[in-house]
Amino acid sequence: LIEGLLMLSRLDQDRAEISRIPLELNKIVRDYVADRIPLAESRKLTLTLNLAPDICPIKGDHGLLEQVLSILLTNALNYTPEGGLVTVSTHANKYNARLWSGFCVADSGPGISAEEQSHLFERFYRGKAARESKTPGTGLGLAIAMEIVSRHQGRIEMQSDGITGHGTQFSVWLPAEVPLMVVNPL
Repeated sequence: LIEGLLMLSRLDQDRAEISRIPLELNKIVRDYVADRIPLAESRKLTLTLNLAPDICPIKGDHGLLEQVLSILLTNALNYTPEGGLVTVSTHANKYNARLWSGFCVADSGPGISAEEQSHLFERFYRGKAARESKTPGTGLGLAIAMEIVSRHQGRIEMQSDGITGHGTQFSVWLPAEVPLMVVNPL
């Protein structure tokens, strides 16, 4: 709780240092997911990884973006029932005349009701699944993830129809660093 509050405080006051170095999302995602496979297996969950081959690099803070992935993957692992599936993938997309690189965490858990979806990124908000399952947490994770992604000029999207077993998908999109093309004049 204290760590989460300190992180939000630093972000709120623009005191969190965010390095902007070239990063390969496929490497970050692959390495992080590989470390979590034993945890998923211990919970009798299937954790799969799908990496897009054509994803452009981004500029960002490795540790902070790994924290976002950690928050989303931890939530998926915590709320997916035994025998369920969690999939982490990377994607590239063009949106508003810009290239984006991103990652998604999808699960086969209980989903999130339409009533709760508008509150997900509020500080200290814990949804029905968290309250009913008594899964430990502070309700700060998604608020922290949203702040970090916003500081990277990115966005988080959430999809869930709220039907048990249909799960939830969180997608993080970050501006891609497109290599400059050299044009030879005629």
